[in-house]
Amino acid sequence: MVLASLFVTDVGHMKCSGYCNQSKRSRLPVTSRPRLAINVQASSRPQNSETSYGLENKLTPNSRIPRRFILMMTGIATLTLRPAVVDARGLERYIRKKELDPLETYVPPILAALEQLKDSVELASTAEGVEVSRKLLREGAFTGLRDNVRAVALYAERSGREGAGELVGGFFAALQDYDSLLFRCARESRAPSEDELRDSSTAAIEALKAVLGTLPDDVRERSESIFEKVKERAGEGRSGGGSGENVADPKLEAIL
Repeated sequence: MVLASLFVTDVGHMKCSGYCNQSKRSRLPVTSRPRLAINVQASSRPQNSETSYGLENKLTPNSRIPRRFILMMTGIATLTLRPAVVDARGLERYIRKKELDPLETYVPPILAALEQLKDSVELASTAEGVEVSRKLLREGAFTGLRDNVRAVALYAERSGREGAGELVGGFFAALQDYDSLLFRCARESRAPSEDELRDSSTAAIEALKAVLGTLPDDVRERSESIFEKVKERAGEGRSGGGSGENVADPKLEAIL
């Protein structure tokens, strides 16, 4: 009886110990899972403001925004916020500007353009001559008219003449209005009315004369003399049956 009771006790103890060990093993994953979740939650919590945004939180190469990137953006912002005038002054020493030619070089072509503009007005009086009249505004002395007029205005401003830039703008606007009138008439296959042609052409001619009025008297006299000589030489060449280039002075023709 004693042996049987001891055997039963040992068997029960073994069963109990096995069950206890099995229950411990079964409970381990259960108890470890909340701890793992708690650790993950604790690591995902945001840090306090002192640690996140204070001086102790310095950027490292493993950070999402590298320090080099921030320094580069700071430098770009500094450069872009600088005034454009300061940058222009700094670049002036590296930019080679084209010097203006003598003033007498620009005036004879403008005088030739003035005569060409008057010829355009005469041709525009008929419907057949509107297209030819508009074509004259795009060839000959008109090819470099804008640059020549701006150069004359620049000389006038440098000499202390105020309002030269406004005169240039007024001439270009008047010339554009005259060209627009010719374009509308050519599209409608008609000649402009006398009032339309007189108003638009007179405005363009007077505006160009106003630009020439900014010239010094001596410069204008010499330029007019050169222009008249070129016209005479060209007329002699045409009347002689030869080309004007063979008779006219090459230097004078080079100006035009």
